[in-house]
Amino acid sequence: MNGGTVLWTTTANPTCEPDRAAIAALPSVSSPCSRSESFSTPEATPPISLRPFVWQRGRRLLLLEREMGAWVLAELEFEPAACRYAELRRAFYRWEREAVGALLSRTIAYGDQVAAESAELLDAWMRRRR
Repeated sequence: MNGGTVLWTTTANPTCEPDRAAIAALPSVSSPCSRSESFSTPEATPPISLRPFVWQRGRRLLLLEREMGAWVLAELEFEPAACRYAELRRAFYRWEREAVGALLSRTIAYGDQVAAESAELLDAWMRRRR
């Protein structure tokens, strides 16, 4: 992991619990919200990076985010034996509508109601981005 901190291990930790000592040893990062300054205008508000859209059903996980000018849709599956997610596929899209269509087409396999619920969640996420 190029010098990164291992927070979970499956060999020494078969229950998939986080290594609390490693987490406690991570350096603290000051939050921009802890500043004493008061931001009252939209122009003064620092930009917020939005988390990716995440949709999970059973062991399947879909992630959608904008990265370096492209829309990225990743599909992962949880492997309980290894206690990790494995990437099944990753696709890059130029247009938002292509990425959204691909994500929704994945949810249709779980039924109309699930697809409709995922579309509502995705719509709410997209509105927060704007």
